[in-house]
Amino acid sequence: TANPVGATAFRVVAGTLSNGATFTLTVPTENLGDLSHGQRDTNSVSATGTYNGNPVQFVSNEAAVTVLATPSFSLVKKTNGVEYDAAPGALVAAGSTVTWTYEVTNTGDAPLDDIAVSDAFTDGSGTTGTLTPTSEADGPLLPGETRTFEATGTAVSGQYQNTATATATAVDDEGAALPQQPAPQIDDSWYLAGESGLSIVKTTNGEEVASAPGLWLTPGSDVEWAYTVTNTGQLPLIDVLVTDVDSEGTLVFEDVIDRLEPGESVTLTASGTAIVGQYRNTVTAEASDPAGEGTLVAADDSWYFGVESGIGVDKLVSAAENGPWTETVEVASGAATYWQLTVTNTGNSPLTDVVLNDPKLDQSITVGDLLPGEAAVVVLELERTTQNIENVVTAAGADPLGGAVTDSDDASATVIVQGLAITGGGLTVGFLVFALGLIAAGAFFVIRRRRTAE
Repeated sequence: TANPVGATAFRVVAGTLSNGATFTLTVPTENLGDLSHGQRDTNSVSATGTYNGNPVQFVSNEAAVTVLATPSFSLVKKTNGVEYDAAPGALVAAGSTVTWTYEVTNTGDAPLDDIAVSDAFTDGSGTTGTLTPTSEADGPLLPGETRTFEATGTAVSGQYQNTATATATAVDDEGAALPQQPAPQIDDSWYLAGESGLSIVKTTNGEEVASAPGLWLTPGSDVEWAYTVTNTGQLPLIDVLVTDVDSEGTLVFEDVIDRLEPGESVTLTASGTAIVGQYRNTVTAEASDPAGEGTLVAADDSWYFGVESGIGVDKLVSAAENGPWTETVEVASGAATYWQLTVTNTGNSPLTDVVLNDPKLDQSITVGDLLPGEAAVVVLELERTTQNIENVVTAAGADPLGGAVTDSDDASATVIVQGLAITGGGLTVGFLVFALGLIAAGAFFVIRRRRTAE
C-alpha cells in the first residue's frame, strides 16, 4: 500500500535496481510500547536481492529514537480546606486565622525540582502583598507525586482575593535541567470577612406586641402574623430556618430563606383564627454562623387575648343594715330599708367605666374598672319607707374591644301598717347610704352619704 499508516511491519519489492541507483522508503511510525522519558525505541530493516542469479544480503544498521520528556504539573489552592472557583469564597470572621494550602502534583513524566509557590493578594482594605507558602518536603517531585505548601494569615474585613503562582524545573535522573520545561501554574481563591448577625421582628395584625395580654381580639376573627428576618451582619446567611410555635408547643409556621445577603430583610407571613383567652407564640430564626462553627439564633414573642366579655348585677333588700339579704322584704311604714347592689365582671377581660343606675332610688353610682371575676358592692339606705317599692338596677360597662355590656336585676319591699300592706302612695322622706367594696380584690370600703327625700 502507498499509505502504511498504522502498520507494524512492511515488505516492499523494488524490482530491478541498477548499479549505483538508490531506493528510499519512508515509513511514519509511533512510539510503541508506552515508553517514557529517557527510554529508547529501536527498529531494524533487512533487504535481499538477486545478482546474476545469486541471492545477495544487504547490510543494515539499527535505528533508535530516545523519548523526550513531557514535563507538566497542576496547582490546586484551597482556603480553609475548600477550593473556591469564584468570590466571595470562604466566609470567615474578621480577625480569625485563615489557612491556605497549595497542592502541586507532578502530572508529567519527568522529575520536578526547585518547586516554588508565591501568592499575591489584595485584601478588603485595598492593601496588596505577597505570601510565601512553604512545605516541609524537599528534593525532586517524581511523576504522580503531590507536594503540599501552606500559608496562614489574619482575616481582614471585606472581600479578599489572592492568586497563587507555582513554578518548577524539570530534571533528568542526574538532576540536570531538561530542554523541555513545564509552564507555570496559576490558581485563585477568595474569602469574605466580617461579623455575622441575625434579627427577627414579629407583628400581630400589623402591630409589634411587647408583652401580654397583647391585642384584644374577637374569638373566631382572623389573625395575621408577619415575621421580618434581617441579616444584620456583613456576611451572607444560607438556609435561614424560621419557625413559629405557640405556648403549647404546636407548630404555627415554618419556612426556609435560601440566602440572605448582608443588610437584606425578608418578610414572611402566617395566618390563623383567634381563640378565647390569652394566646402567645414565639418565632425563632436560626442559621449556621458563617463566621464560626456555631448557630445564629434570634427570637421574638407576640401575644393576643380573645375577649369574651360579661357583666352581672344582683340586687337584694333587707330591713337591717347588715342583712340578711333577700329579694323581697316586709317592713313597717316609716322603717328603713337597705338595698344591696353587687356588680361582677363575669367575662375574661377587664371592664372599664362600670356604672350602676337605680332610677327608683334616684342613684347613679360610678364603680370604675373591674378585673375579670372582680365584684363591687354598693349598699343604699332608704331611711323611711312609707310605700311599697319594686325597683330595677342596671349595670353597664365597656369591654376592651369598645363594646358595651349590660345587666339588670330587681328587688322589692312591702310596707305593713297594723298588719295590712300599703299598696300605693309616694315615697316619704328618707335617707340614702351606700358602700362600695371590691370583693375579688379582698378589699372592702364604705362611703356613706345621706340625702333627705321629700
